[in-house]
Amino acid sequence: MKRNRDYWTADYEVQDDNGVLVRHRMTATVDRPKTPEEANVTRAPTPNRAEKRQNTDWSDANTWTTHAEHTIDMSMIVEYDRQYWLRRGHAHQNPPNAHTSREIARLAGLPDAVMHSSHYYTWLSNIALEVFGARWLSSGKIEARFAAPAFPGDTLRLQSNRDEQHSLKLRVVGPNDAVVAVGSCRLHETDSL
Repeated sequence: MKRNRDYWTADYEVQDDNGVLVRHRMTATVDRPKTPEEANVTRAPTPNRAEKRQNTDWSDANTWTTHAEHTIDMSMIVEYDRQYWLRRGHAHQNPPNAHTSREIARLAGLPDAVMHSSHYYTWLSNIALEVFGARWLSSGKIEARFAAPAFPGDTLRLQSNRDEQHSLKLRVVGPNDAVVAVGSCRLHETDSL
């Protein structure tokens, strides 16, 4: 566990009339700025998965396929928040938060309401489904890391790069070609394309 990191986990499943199609657990983290005291503490580096991701080249635009482009607006953020909380039932009223209220976001030190990180995750999952088809729902895996927030007015490009037959590198590119989310998805290798 890392200091100054907030964690959240969401468990969900997709069902049809015949039962469960897919179960998933999504975990996300947000790093808070260090206090001045913590900034002066020197710790020995510890290798982890994040270092492996940081060594991946996410910048070569010539090898990336753009699947979609979205310009974020408040109505999109508010509607996503409403749908996200419907799993608790139609009567559930989620209180205003940094996603749905510009005022609360600014009180939290953000310049504007911020898009849900799980929104990126949904869009990246759509790329996996587009490329691998329905097989991905039963034998696929996706991992994502959210590198920067996105705000109303930002235009985001959703991109993939086929690095192996059964896997893709994924990214979301924001204003000024800044990479705001990265990830990868994989289809179980025994499935044929």
